[in-house]
Amino acid sequence: MAPVSRRSACRGGVARGCTALFVALLLTAPNAAAAQDAAQEPVPEVTQEPAQDAAQEPPQGPSRAVTQGPVRTAEPWNLSDDELIAEEWEFSSQRFRPGSVPGGLIALTVGSVVHGAGHFYVDDQDSALKLFLGSVIGLGAVGAGSLARGIAPNSDAAWTTGTILQAGGVSLIVSTWIADAIGSFKGTTVPLPDNTGEVRGLALELFYRSVFGTAADLSSIAVVRFPYVGDRFVLRPEIEFAPLNRYRRFALEAAIRQQWGTSRDTHVEYGVSGADEHAITDGWGRTQLGVFVGLRVDAGELMPHLAGLVWRARLGAALDFAFYAADNNHRFRPRQRQLHFPFETSIGMNVSRGLHIELGYRHRADTKAGGFWTGGGSLVQRISIVPVNRIGVEIEAEEGAFVQVTAGIRWFLVGGRDR
Repeated sequence: MAPVSRRSACRGGVARGCTALFVALLLTAPNAAAAQDAAQEPVPEVTQEPAQDAAQEPPQGPSRAVTQGPVRTAEPWNLSDDELIAEEWEFSSQRFRPGSVPGGLIALTVGSVVHGAGHFYVDDQDSALKLFLGSVIGLGAVGAGSLARGIAPNSDAAWTTGTILQAGGVSLIVSTWIADAIGSFKGTTVPLPDNTGEVRGLALELFYRSVFGTAADLSSIAVVRFPYVGDRFVLRPEIEFAPLNRYRRFALEAAIRQQWGTSRDTHVEYGVSGADEHAITDGWGRTQLGVFVGLRVDAGELMPHLAGLVWRARLGAALDFAFYAADNNHRFRPRQRQLHFPFETSIGMNVSRGLHIELGYRHRADTKAGGFWTGGGSLVQRISIVPVNRIGVEIEAEEGAFVQVTAGIRWFLVGGRDR
């Protein structure tokens, strides 16, 4: 690690001249000021200290740099880390470098196969290795998921497990590729804006959801949410209704959080969820009870110059109890019970202080967009504008069997401007 001083230092022969001049100025400036003050005073006070100070010669050579505070060696490069720490020098955890257009282009092209190539080109081998290892872990997850689905192609559990592993692996691969490109283009001199994908506080959210598709059961849905997001506790109530189809859905999530990194965006979340959905006109409904665990990681925990780029994953287990009008809407019948493993993952960042973008994958049985294929999931893109005077805007698009677009406003009743 290269020590970084609060004051600049000169090396070699220039250092000795600069240090001598600097020390002489520090020693003579108080004396000159004292002489001027003495001339203005009607009865000057005679002391021996100014005369003694004026008679002192500046030290020869750069043995010590004069500072206010702890005395520091003028040649810190000759000291060990322990000696530098004892003298209260500061350290830089990485070498500062500007952004590189060639490095970014290499990350987008060659780096799509060999992740970390852009950082390797700009001589940041440490970050390059971390990105490469991340892509290898992602490939391993994809391979394990494919193996699970291949061994037991007729097993729902193996198919679901394999799909989740594949989705998580692809998410990690895409995330390391994006991180390589961003870090190579950006460099380390300018930090990313703070991530505002999740703002603390209590909010009222009013959204309109439209589902496009000829076979879609519902096309227009109103969504009302009252989420509370804190540092240790999260509560997410939600109401959906479509009066024309006599459809309604009530849902609630509660979770506790444990932060394990230096960033507020790095934490583990454990929670429970429940939902009751009823399409009266169509004669069906379902009740869902589940648990989940979520992981949110700021890339700055591993690579400081990428702080603000946040990767998120969430895995749950839920029991669905379907009910039908033909069966008098009886709930919780064992024969109508089905086990699901909802999974979501995404990567997001702020392109500016007020604009946040996020790309993700959603594998849920209760999403109205459906999946690309039987047992598959959907792609999600989200754009949000942070609250201005406590009002924010969000637009989300989801593509599966159908295309679903959700747009609306977020009004923070408490908080909302702490990031």
